Amino acid sequence: MATFIRSLAIVSTALALTLTLAVPGCRKTAAPRMEENAVPESWVVDDAAYRVTSSHYEYGPDNVVVYVIRYPVPKGTSEQNLDKDGAGILAWPLIKYAYNNKMYARAKIPPRKGSTPPQINMAVDLLSSDGQRVLFRHEVPAGK
Repeated sequence: MATFIRSLAIVSTALALTLTLAVPGCRKTAAPRMEENAVPESWVVDDAAYRVTSSHYEYGPDNVVVYVIRYPVPKGTSEQNLDKDGAGILAWPLIKYAYNNKMYARAKIPPRKGSTPPQINMAVDLLSSDGQRVLFRHEVPAGK
């Protein structure tokens, strides 16, 4: 009887976890990071300085790799009202710099499947001004 109850508890826990991950809007597992550059850098774009805390690569779906730039928003930025348009305005100079300076090509990332080189998208994780929370991810597909 104890074995049956223990088995039932394991099955119900697994089912609850599966349902939680399947429901839209629920927390997803983070993509594995590869080739992380945890050294803060200063990037200058159009005479404005940007302090990037780190960058890394993540595997996306299929044969996509995402080059992620982590940037804390300036103090005084309305963190609660950060939407897609506002995120795009904050992220665009960093995307531009990474593209123009080929920052996304710092590391040779092997393809996930087959021998075709992966498509590299770029993303900016806009962090709270203290750098503790991701407020918004602005991702740009390769070639856009």
